[in-house]
Amino acid sequence: MIVLLIHIIIVVVLAMLFPRKIHKYRWYLYIPFAIFALVLLDSEVNVVTLGFSGAAFFIIVMFTGVLERSKIKTKLLQVRAELAVIGTLLIVPHAVSFLKFVLDDLSISDITLSIVFGILTVLVLIPLFVTSFHIIRRQMTYKQWKRLHQLSYLFYTFLGLHLIFIQNDRMVYYISIFLIYGLLKVSEPLIKSYKQKNTIKNA
Repeated sequence: MIVLLIHIIIVVVLAMLFPRKIHKYRWYLYIPFAIFALVLLDSEVNVVTLGFSGAAFFIIVMFTGVLERSKIKTKLLQVRAELAVIGTLLIVPHAVSFLKFVLDDLSISDITLSIVFGILTVLVLIPLFVTSFHIIRRQMTYKQWKRLHQLSYLFYTFLGLHLIFIQNDRMVYYISIFLIYGLLKVSEPLIKSYKQKNTIKNA
């Protein structure tokens, strides 16, 4: 869990310090990360192939959407798409290594709920990943893109279930992360409605 937290802190700090540069030079980041992911496809077990690196990016992307309006949220929103793309690139070695493990070493009876939700997570991630690129996004209307990206909530759900059903010593932390996100998401319209009522009263 410490490894995941360190990843999250590093990414948030860099995103806060260099949001414009990350957005402007995103392709100079995508290409090396893609090469890095390809190199790791046949590597030994590490923080990337275990999924920690990719998960850190997605947790940041996930929470950015439910943060209160602030300087932090504004800066993270500037690079949210870029963080999602990099997170996907980093999740590829994890997905490939575990798919190889499933195909080579497991029978159908050995497949766990964690593996099932992991596969579903990747399947939902594919269209979200493709349409995160600005060049693809420009080919769609805003309504089409928005409707498609409602799948992100399904993706977060599958990701959370994938992590929780691993049932290791980090399970409590994963439950806490996704429970907090769920509560913030559910309370979002209530908080917005409360603020609007207060604004009308004070007007």
